[in-house]
Amino acid sequence: MSFLPIVERELRAGSRRKATYRLRWWTALVAIGACCWLAGHRMGPVRSRQPGQSLFSILTGYIFASASSPASSFTSDCISEEKREGTLGLLFLTD
Repeated sequence: MSFLPIVERELRAGSRRKATYRLRWWTALVAIGACCWLAGHRMGPVRSRQPGQSLFSILTGYIFASASSPASSFTSDCISEEKREGTLGLLFLTD
C-alpha cells in the first residue's frame, strides 16, 4: 500500500483553502514591495549591500514569521486536544 496518493490528496485539499490563497497574495505583495523599496534605495547614495542579499534577508524574515505563526497555534491546539481526550500521557510515552 502506498501512502503517496493520500499525501497528494491532502496537499491538494490544503492548497485550495482560503488561507493559502491569502498567504500567496501577501507573499507576492511583500516581494513586490521589497523589490520596489530596494530599487528606490539603489538609486540613492547608500549602497551598503548587494540588492539580492537584502531582498533575500527581507523575504527570509517574512517567510519565517508567516511559518512560525500558524505552527504555534497548531501545536497548542494539538496539545489541548490531547488533554481533552485524556491521552496526553500516552503522547509523552511515544517516540
